[in-house]
Amino acid sequence: VTLTGTSFLPGATVAVSGGGVTVQAVTVVSETQLTADLVLAADATLGARSVSVTTSRGTTAAQPFTILAPPPTLAAV
Repeated sequence: VTLTGTSFLPGATVAVSGGGVTVQAVTVVSETQLTADLVLAADATLGARSVSVTTSRGTTAAQPFTILAPPPTLAAV
């Protein structure tokens, strides 16, 4: 996912509330943008979560993030 904000610094970390979400490979692209790989467990609870970023300057206010059920898959016709 791409997160936008201000004052992002190398070494930033991303936190997601609740269980079933693992944050991997946080990359600070610029002071206003970073990317984070989020891995969702198969049993991750669907619904609203909070995401925040922490740097040496402090922690951002949490922002909403929603885990949705995957769409149906069509395998054959």
